[in-house]
Amino acid sequence: MATLPVLGGKVFLTDSGGAKHLVKAGCDIFMSTGVTHRLTEILGFAAGFALGFEGKDATHPGQRIKVSEMGTALLGQAVAKPVGSGKGTGLSVIIRKRKNWDDIAWRFTRQDGS
Repeated sequence: MATLPVLGGKVFLTDSGGAKHLVKAGCDIFMSTGVTHRLTEILGFAAGFALGFEGKDATHPGQRIKVSEMGTALLGQAVAKPVGSGKGTGLSVIIRKRKNWDDIAWRFTRQDGS
């Protein structure tokens, strides 16, 4: 098992089931290459979406989007849901491409150019 110094703590490089993981000593944090890859894909999509589109509040035009109050997540749910969701209330947003961005083509590449 290799040990790497990180910010005063230790990070162990382990091999579990054929996949290499970084395990921070004293924590249950696992960062595999797959997790890093998925995180990069999600952040890339979110950044492109935020740049290329705009959102407006459908219920109150001309005002800032107001995020709904969040309820408590139940056991087995990944995230909390807005209070009143599924009952015709909650967040209503109109999403459109930004003006003058209609001819923009998005392309995501890896560092090696593929």
